[in-house]
Amino acid sequence: MRLEYISGRAEFMELTFLVSPDTLIPRQETELLVRVVLRIIEERQKIQDSLTIIDMGTGCGNIAITLAINTKNTRILGSDISSSAIAIAQKNVNRFNLQQRVSLMSGDLFSGFQSMGFEGKIDLIVFNPPYISTGKITRLSNEITDYEPLIALDGGPYGLNFHLRTIKAALPFLKPKGILALEIGLGQEKQVIRLFERSGSYKNISTYSDNEGQVRVITAEKNI
Repeated sequence: MRLEYISGRAEFMELTFLVSPDTLIPRQETELLVRVVLRIIEERQKIQDSLTIIDMGTGCGNIAITLAINTKNTRILGSDISSSAIAIAQKNVNRFNLQQRVSLMSGDLFSGFQSMGFEGKIDLIVFNPPYISTGKITRLSNEITDYEPLIALDGGPYGLNFHLRTIKAALPFLKPKGILALEIGLGQEKQVIRLFERSGSYKNISTYSDNEGQVRVITAEKNI
């Protein structure tokens, strides 16, 4: 078992989060996604002070909480299909005293937000989705497959199921010019860019690379 599960704690961007086998252990590579989103928030707040953000697949809440701690006048809505993960995320929200700024709900993608009045009111959606193809899951180390939640890893036959679903499902919730920011797996940039382009509903598609020059984050802006 990984040390983080034994201790019940994991580090992410110099913060310590409670974790359990119901939550994926936060990865260092996801820090790029958070840094990109923080820059977007900074730019958006030059013209619009208050922002509403969805952290899809929130897990232990590390992205939602990190965004809240490092910004002002932001409301973060965290969602996860796993109610057990949401329970851990809520503990982390409480530990950081962010109950007034971070709200959590359980559901498949945007189902938890239906009929809550968020349609057309979201400035930014951030998602680190499952992006490992089903066929590669069995090749992962036992340390991962035996203990970490596979639902947070398995992205379907090509690793793109959640990217495809989210690109479409995000549209009713995003404001005009709202941003969708996605983490991707190695070598998936061309396919994800194509998914954005084929939707016909996004513009200003941008890619962001890690220190090794690998594209790991893609953002796009809703057309209207």
